[in-house]
Amino acid sequence: MKLKLGQYAKKMKMSRYEVLRLIMHGKLPYEEVIENGKKVYYIITDKSIERKESDVERFECGGVMIEIENDRLVLKRDGKVEIYKKVSDE
Repeated sequence: MKLKLGQYAKKMKMSRYEVLRLIMHGKLPYEEVIENGKKVYYIITDKSIERKESDVERFECGGVMIEIENDRLVLKRDGKVEIYKKVSDE
């Protein structure tokens, strides 16, 4: 089941900012869709789809925390988070 960011925030009694922060820290599974030229975030609430912590590889190199998952790479340094998604296998 997928809920829009605002719907999920209302259901969990959180602010939209708090939900967005959880998304950016990789604590909530989400899908980014472009609708009418705008980015819309959908939170995936189906328990069978949620990723497991064991699927994530973590290590630190030169003060940068690196997390590698199936289709994304997360770099954390100096309080900033950069997320790179796999586009295609080609």
